[in-house]
Amino acid sequence: ILTFSFSLAHRLEEGENLQMVLKLLAIEMEVVAKEANLDLIQFLAAQVPQVWQRILSLSEGENAIAGAPCQSSLINILLLLIEKTGDQCLSTPPLREVIFQLIGFCVNLGSDRASYLLEDGLKLWRCVMLHGSWQAVGQPVESSAENLFAIARSGRENHEVLCILKLYAVLCGARVVAGQEQLLAELVGHCLSDRATLKEAYSALDFLYTLGLVDAELALRVSGQAVPFLLQKLKEGELARILLEPLLEV
Repeated sequence: ILTFSFSLAHRLEEGENLQMVLKLLAIEMEVVAKEANLDLIQFLAAQVPQVWQRILSLSEGENAIAGAPCQSSLINILLLLIEKTGDQCLSTPPLREVIFQLIGFCVNLGSDRASYLLEDGLKLWRCVMLHGSWQAVGQPVESSAENLFAIARSGRENHEVLCILKLYAVLCGARVVAGQEQLLAELVGHCLSDRATLKEAYSALDFLYTLGLVDAELALRVSGQAVPFLLQKLKEGELARILLEPLLEV
């Protein structure tokens, strides 16, 4: 059934129809990816790049926004594939190439498409770092750090940005984030303030805990702007002390 669905996807000319087929493919992938093998990976390595090119052709010029649902649907398929097969998928060059092209496509702040694909692109970025081996994804991941800092400066999708920054700290060490101390302090300060959402607050605390394990002094400096807010919330009983203990021990 995958063969039929991909064959149909390659022939479709309308974005709305292609999106429906991509949704069907996601359901099919949920089933077949549970027993992923080399034959399946090789099949997908031949099919997915063609679908990606088809989506790009439907997203040119004035159709850029109209192609967004297809791009988002392809990301959902790739997220599922990476979660099910991990490094087996990311070590396959044609699939890895599409994945990183798609991430770059979505997170380019200079393009209008970032307004509707940024969150999806960041989720794919985070999934790659969670499930890929450093041998398979290390070089493109490390070279993309500056793009992530640019997104952090924009103040958009702070929750996803902090989740990815945490992974950078774990996988690359403090050296990757150390040069952005002021930016990180401002980002954490915003996310641990009355202006932030609950998701931003939790992701900021999680990032600080992780950074503290990698470089305690850097974590302390980065958290400086947020400390008064956290202590006030602790005093008012709106924050459980257990959440702060890892930071208080730094």
